Amino acid sequence: MQTPIVPVAVFPSTANTLSIRGVGPVDDSGCPNYLYELQDVQETAPAIPAVPATDDTPEVPAVAATYSTTTLVAGNVAMTAAQWSNWGKLTPDEDYQLSCISLNLGLTRA
Repeated sequence: MQTPIVPVAVFPSTANTLSIRGVGPVDDSGCPNYLYELQDVQETAPAIPAVPATDDTPEVPAVAATYSTTTLVAGNVAMTAAQWSNWGKLTPDEDYQLSCISLNLGLTRA
């Protein structure tokens, strides 16, 4: 899972994306733990829209944008006990996890 964040300075660049992956509970609290990465994601080639077919030419399909991703820092972080007990009550799962981990890392989702 990933989310854009308000850019933060992370040597030697600036992170604009938070990526998380659940790694399961690893301590006595039973709270979910995550591997996180702060990344600098930059568009390297813009998307190209599809060109409709004409009488003389076939349709040209769209081409997706391409991006480069540089991982600036990685680590482990867990939900708090309060966050864990509220999961499922407030927002969809992915959004909730990204919001909790962003908060715990002192980041603001963009």
